[in-house]
Amino acid sequence: MTYIRLGRDEDFQKVRDFLDKQIAFKSDGFIGDRRLRYYLQRDRTYVALEGEEIVGVAIHSKKKTLYNLIVDETRRGQGIGTKLLQAVNPDYIRCKVNVSSGNPIPFYQKHGYGFVGVVRDGQSSPHKKTKQKSIQVMVKGGKIPPLEEYT
Repeated sequence: MTYIRLGRDEDFQKVRDFLDKQIAFKSDGFIGDRRLRYYLQRDRTYVALEGEEIVGVAIHSKKKTLYNLIVDETRRGQGIGTKLLQAVNPDYIRCKVNVSSGNPIPFYQKHGYGFVGVVRDGQSSPHKKTKQKSIQVMVKGGKIPPLEEYT
């Protein structure tokens, strides 16, 4: 049975190992150790567990923007992603579609999120040296927010 709970600082290594296993290419959504600890320490990470094994992770901002939702490839289609999405209940989703694991947009649309537009990763933070990558922005209810709301 799968259950969802907030991630904790002591989950760091298990979450790190899970992400490293699931993310085939670092450009798909790599989260550095420092950033991951930050999210874990500030109640911005949910983990899906089967026993002691992490089978899914969701990471969000304090403004309820979903940054990452990753489910073990062998457990997709079992409702784990839905449970994580319900736990976060995000207002906005920053959805990377150019990832090796497939296009997640149909999953979010199934849950009532609609496409808003495309922004560039790092657009709101020009001081950061990030590789520019398209991010699909989705929102529930179709209301188009100002850019600073979901970045």
